[in-house]
Amino acid sequence: MIKNLALICAPWTPSLAAEDNLKSQQTIPRSVRQAFKVAEGERPGATHLELPEDVASEEVANPRVHPRVAIRRPVPDDKVIRLAAERIRAAKHPMMIVSAGANRKRIGKQLHLFLERTGIYAVTTQMGKGVLSDDSPNSLFTLGIHKKDYVHSALDNADVVLTVGYDVVEYPPSVWNERRDKSIIHIDFNVAEPDECYQPEIEVLGDISHTLWAIYSQLDGVRFDDDQLAALRRRLDEALHPKTCDVCFPPKPQQIVHDVRQVMGRKDVICLDNGIYKLWFARMYKTYHENTVLLDNALTARRRGPFE
Repeated sequence: MIKNLALICAPWTPSLAAEDNLKSQQTIPRSVRQAFKVAEGERPGATHLELPEDVASEEVANPRVHPRVAIRRPVPDDKVIRLAAERIRAAKHPMMIVSAGANRKRIGKQLHLFLERTGIYAVTTQMGKGVLSDDSPNSLFTLGIHKKDYVHSALDNADVVLTVGYDVVEYPPSVWNERRDKSIIHIDFNVAEPDECYQPEIEVLGDISHTLWAIYSQLDGVRFDDDQLAALRRRLDEALHPKTCDVCFPPKPQQIVHDVRQVMGRKDVICLDNGIYKLWFARMYKTYHENTVLLDNALTARRRGPFE
């Protein structure tokens, strides 16, 4: 029986956040509640409960459903918020990278306020796409594959980089911090993964939305408006998002991206499978809301969901 259950669960295991086998009717309330807590956690994902036929046929006496309890995510302490604010205040050319971890919770409102009030410019990774609307005047759009391009010129000049929900596996820090000369502020729910080129000076751990609010609340009057980055944004917008596109057959990738964007609403969702075409969408498809562009990680054969 155990071997058979393992075979049943095996196909789902790579895409599950958790799985469990209901061995008796007494364990059902606990297992169901745990499955929902995992599925709705900071890193959400699918859960799977296996209900064997013998357990399903059991009579349940006095079932007790475990109540759902609202859980508040922890927030960083005041000291680390103050340290982060002081480091940003001392910066000359701060920049922000918004990555996959920021897409898991709705932080868009506080992110927009943070950038609006400080004037800091931000780029997103492919899996962070949509957290910051491409309409934002502080958006430098999306990083490409692991190769230097126009956006990297802004990162090269940055002395302080704020990373939000950043994962070194998704986008190697060696691409934007090869010289290891940048002061990094890691903003996430989880600790930073060590890397030669990613050694944060400050790690602000806890609810990301609260963290952004707490930091910009201590930066009143501090602004980093940059005419060069504003000009770079205009050039990028013209190059990546042309208002018209040449029609040809077979269609070019630029034309496909342009035509899809024309027929999709601002909150409509596109889901991209693996392939080089995904890079064209990641760079050129204008996005306005979180989780409206769902794609896997890079061009690897191993799939990673949009919420990883």
